[in-house]
Amino acid sequence: MKNTWSRSIWGPDSLGLKWQNAGVAELWGHAAAQTARGDRLSGIIPASRVNISDLVPNLFEDLLRPLSPNVPGLAERLAELFFPPNLQGFSETEWAQLIGMVTDDGIGLMWAPGKRHLRALLDTSDREGRYAYLHAQRADLFDEVDTGLDEVQHEDLADLRELGTRAVATARAGLWEAALALATNVVYTAMETQALDWYREEFKHARDDQGELLRPSGVGKTVTWVIDHVPLPPRSVGIFELRAHLVIRPLSATFAHSSTVKDKHNRHAVCHMASYDSFREEYLLPALLNMHSLLRGLDEKMAEDDESDDD
Repeated sequence: MKNTWSRSIWGPDSLGLKWQNAGVAELWGHAAAQTARGDRLSGIIPASRVNISDLVPNLFEDLLRPLSPNVPGLAERLAELFFPPNLQGFSETEWAQLIGMVTDDGIGLMWAPGKRHLRALLDTSDREGRYAYLHAQRADLFDEVDTGLDEVQHEDLADLRELGTRAVATARAGLWEAALALATNVVYTAMETQALDWYREEFKHARDDQGELLRPSGVGKTVTWVIDHVPLPPRSVGIFELRAHLVIRPLSATFAHSSTVKDKHNRHAVCHMASYDSFREEYLLPALLNMHSLLRGLDEKMAEDDESDDD
């Protein structure tokens, strides 16, 4: 059941229900109704699959809404439907910590690291300690990322997948500076050539505080706009956007202006400033994990788009 959560954030079978049974459909309807008591969901879930629109009027009103305090709890209960195996089996409290880790530390968590590593990261008190843990476990994490990249099968991502595997191989060889530079450029290219269209489509109905829509712009401005105006806790989010944020949220520092980023991986600093202030070995694993997460997310989106075109 490869795509239990695919299309959840990017297209027609957003609930993954073609892989589920009627009991699951009933569960989704109940979960959506519960969430909607505190939230107004955006146009991410097609009602036709389970007739959710019959249960919750005005389901697609907008993306900006008060945070439902049930988000971490719903993530706990619905993890097997929403998230890959490494993110299943966590409590509500742990989910709140995981969301914070993505947001504050710039560590991508989708598909990797494995559950053992995630629990160790949760037991670590700060970003410096978590980066140190990732570095200490680098051999195992190189294997996880390398194996995960094998799952990227879409032909339009073949070039980036191969470059991603070369970044891992370079890291294994101890050439971490080269690996960091390569992973950073793979992430940038994936965003520039594929993910921008995805996010512009995904959040096309969202508006900023002045009522303006997301406008075509570069990677940094697009990522910043999404994060500022379709934000995670404490301001607002709902369970149905959480997966999209778990892919894009750790990239906030990566694509921010370098002058605003301190002690985190930053694409501009790596690509434009040859300095060990920006080239730090501690940034290597976060960069590889974010590269892996983005490519895997894009691969599922693009595969589902192709399937939809064939229907």
